[in-house]
Amino acid sequence: MHIIKHNMVFDDSLASKITAMVMGLAAEIERDFISMRTKDALVKRQTTGVLLGRPKRKAKKLKLDKKSAEVRKYLELGISKSAICKLVDCSASTLYESGYSLPSAVYNEIAMSLASGIGIPYGQFCLAELKP
Repeated sequence: MHIIKHNMVFDDSLASKITAMVMGLAAEIERDFISMRTKDALVKRQTTGVLLGRPKRKAKKLKLDKKSAEVRKYLELGISKSAICKLVDCSASTLYESGYSLPSAVYNEIAMSLASGIGIPYGQFCLAELKP
């Protein structure tokens, strides 16, 4: 390996090995200094009352706000949430955190069709098993 700026050549010689070790040690020490400075700054900010990290609240704008009508249409059609995520190009957590769910009328319709298809009276069918 050649470092042109400093006219250095790293080969199998003892001097190259010592130079590489010294440079590695210097980089490790610098990394430790950066870590210490960062931790000290975070402690200082925390003691002054600054809240650290990501805010623990719902976002004001969501990625799906523009596609809410499309998402609701897919839900009413009975498309699974994982398929909807692929259709609207979002992650599952985005869809679930947005609070989208099937309207109860659609759940009831699915429950009735499933219950009649397997011979269970509608009143005894458990809707909780259908909810994603």
